[in-house]
Amino acid sequence: MNNRMEHVMCWIRTGRSEQAMTTLEAWIKETPQDAQLLRMAASAAEATGDWGRAQKHWGALLEHGASDDMTSIGYANA
Repeated sequence: MNNRMEHVMCWIRTGRSEQAMTTLEAWIKETPQDAQLLRMAASAAEATGDWGRAQKHWGALLEHGASDDMTSIGYANA
């Protein structure tokens, strides 16, 4: 994991999920099929209680072919 990702993970863990979301969504615009970014964005959205945003990111993962249980459960929860 690169340094940028570590900062975002730290923001999520320390309750600065909105800051993490802003950063992650900017990165997703650059690389919209990056599964790691989409998962992190979905998790950050859940942490802020923004279920619509979480569903959007989980759904994007499913559209890009993710078939793991975590993605399916995340989407269903959102």
